[in-house]
Amino acid sequence: VGITLADHSSKMLREEEVGDALAIVCITARHRDWVLQMFPSAEKKVKVLEKDIEDPWHQDQAVYDMCASQLLEVVPRFLEKEFGSLIESERKCAKP
Repeated sequence: VGITLADHSSKMLREEEVGDALAIVCITARHRDWVLQMFPSAEKKVKVLEKDIEDPWHQDQAVYDMCASQLLEVVPRFLEKEFGSLIESERKCAKP
């Protein structure tokens, strides 16, 4: 997909990030359950994409590529559904 993650490494979600987040988007229901177990107060912020996407962690490049393709398909629809009115409002405010 043309994105390099050579310098990326995963990290654990921190309470400060949860508090600052508008939303916490998980790719699987299992991830959502973990977030809620660790941060019960985040219940209203935690969302799962419209379909579970296989977690590519510790798998080969082909699984990462498949995950990226699925995310490119699903994320725009998710953002429009969950935050469409917010995005539109921001666009109106940005117009000269």
